[in-house]
Amino acid sequence: MGVFKGFSTLKYPVYSVITPQTGCQYDVRALNVSEVDKIKHSMVTSVKANDILNKTIWEAIESKPDNIRGYNDFLRNVTTIDREALLYGIYITTFDDKRDLQLECRNPDCAKTSRIAVLMSKMFKMNPYPGSEGVKKSYKLAKAVDKNSSDVGMEQTIAREDAISKAPKTRNEVSVKFVEDFDDSEDAEKVVETPKSKKKVKEEKAEVKTVEEEKVVEPVVENILLKKLNIRLEIANKIIAVVRQPTLLDLDNLHKNIPFAQKDESTVASETLIIERFEEYAVDGKPPMIVDDREDIVEGYNSLHIKDKRKIFKAYEEEFGKYGIDISSKWKCPICGVDDTIEIDITSHFFRMVSGS
Repeated sequence: MGVFKGFSTLKYPVYSVITPQTGCQYDVRALNVSEVDKIKHSMVTSVKANDILNKTIWEAIESKPDNIRGYNDFLRNVTTIDREALLYGIYITTFDDKRDLQLECRNPDCAKTSRIAVLMSKMFKMNPYPGSEGVKKSYKLAKAVDKNSSDVGMEQTIAREDAISKAPKTRNEVSVKFVEDFDDSEDAEKVVETPKSKKKVKEEKAEVKTVEEEKVVEPVVENILLKKLNIRLEIANKIIAVVRQPTLLDLDNLHKNIPFAQKDESTVASETLIIERFEEYAVDGKPPMIVDDREDIVEGYNSLHIKDKRKIFKAYEEEFGKYGIDISSKWKCPICGVDDTIEIDITSHFFRMVSGS
């Protein structure tokens, strides 16, 4: 009796993905029967599902950027939103493009359920982070092939960055980041940073850039993983929330190391992943109290006024969250004719297909 070594002619479909936030290109393949079954029988807790999902995507990668040398590099350099794009590629190659969906009409006078056939590829849209080198290169390549593929947002980003790179720089140029001593007196001093000089610089009544002003003045950070957003809260106005885009490693550490990640507080814990730390400034000018322990961040977040929560998430959405994939389409109820929208969450849809396979 021989030993079966696999089919020599078997090749899996491959899908090329450009991650919307970090702008990297990956080729991912379809999953086989054993891999789908492994996922199907391993989804016990959210912690387990997250671990299985990350490892499944990693093992399905056929080609990847040069800086991704191992699994930990993958976790550190892929955002939670990038993962959705990679999962979409695996979904399409594994479960096919065409889907039959059961949709309920939103018209209360109708509320009938209809069976609608859709093509996922026709519903797919991506809003890439414009600062990413990978996205800019891909855009320029696409434009070279098809001049009609020009995008206003990308053109403005490239033009702005070209202007910034060509602008003359003086030796004494100072970049104001975000410094606030919460002293409203006219004689108060604002401290500014000089990134390329050890000389301490103080400037009376120096302008402090707010979050809104930075959107206009500051260049786009090429690597979204290095971008930080400083948000001074509205009600707790002596507190700054430092917001970033979390990676798969951040989510993995949350699930593995935080006790409440498996309890009722798991939703709040996941919400606060976008907060890197809180900084609370005292009126007396002392250094701020830094809150960067994950459990402390959650506790501090829970104590905030609802307006401050909204301010944090609005700023995150404008600077980070809007860059990603969108799988949606308009549809019309065949019974009453009311217009509606189909919106598909790729992660939940993926697990639904696995469960029914």
